[in-house]
Amino acid sequence: RDALRGIGFEEDRGASAIMECAGTFKYQHDTDKDLKFIHVFPKIDLSAAAAPSEEEEESDIKIGGMKLEELPPEHLCSIVSMETFVKLVAKQCPSFSQRRALLKALKDMAAKIAGFEEKMSRMEQLTASEDELYNTAQDVPGKVSEL
Repeated sequence: RDALRGIGFEEDRGASAIMECAGTFKYQHDTDKDLKFIHVFPKIDLSAAAAPSEEEEESDIKIGGMKLEELPPEHLCSIVSMETFVKLVAKQCPSFSQRRALLKALKDMAAKIAGFEEKMSRMEQLTASEDELYNTAQDVPGKVSEL
């Protein structure tokens, strides 16, 4: 108990797991089992937990205004490399029905990209999200044939 007092903790016999008890500890003796317990309630810095670190900010890659975790599966599969695609399919689509659903979605994505090419051949402007999808998609027909 002296070690905890030495680093700034205070003994509080009524302490519990609430924010007001942060930085306290309590000593209990279970006489039935003849065991002694020290319950420590650590000090918590909420401002450090709320502030995003530099690592988190840099890892937030956004495509079409969405984080990678928020992208629809067909969109994510269309932008990753073929090697990553094969690993993703093996890990995330173990069943035949999942692969069939992904195949349908990728065929739709391939048709959408072909529509973008037609639109550009008519000298029409793509929207920002269409342009980003067109520029980030990698070998969608190859991925369709892989499935």
